[in-house]
Amino acid sequence: MTLHQLFVHFPIAFLSLYAILELIRFKRFVTFPSAFYMKATLLFFGILGAVAALLTGDLDSHNYGESVRPLINTHEMFAQITFVIFLIIACAYAIEYVSRSHQKLLERNHRINRTIAGIRRIMSPTLVVFFAFVGLITLTITGGLGAAIAYGPHADPIVSFFVNILNLAAQK
Repeated sequence: MTLHQLFVHFPIAFLSLYAILELIRFKRFVTFPSAFYMKATLLFFGILGAVAALLTGDLDSHNYGESVRPLINTHEMFAQITFVIFLIIACAYAIEYVSRSHQKLLERNHRINRTIAGIRRIMSPTLVVFFAFVGLITLTITGGLGAAIAYGPHADPIVSFFVNILNLAAQK
């Protein structure tokens, strides 16, 4: 087992759970006082795990032959896209956290307060849900491509589907 295989499952779990919680818009859950902090924690640990997965993925990519290079390059591209999507959401959560934690301080400084209010409007719940949905899709594709690298492009029907749709008929 490589380092990348050890680290990659943590961001998959944390970010998938975060996205699912973001997509579930039950009024009782959304208004639950700790829901924001629970989702922010999952997102934070998911981003930390994704950084470790990206770094170890670069190190482990040299362990494979040239026949899977197109698969590795596509997997890496989707991993980076997934990271950026969830990083955008994490930035929105960080701004929201700061505005909730330092509300009295922000009320005194009107320029910072207006800037944060503008950013909060841009990252509306609808937009965050959209980013979470797209992030979950790219995370699934990234995982499928990773499985194709580790177990072969025809390891299971879903992995085979991703490899065929992306036209990456690499043989392991």
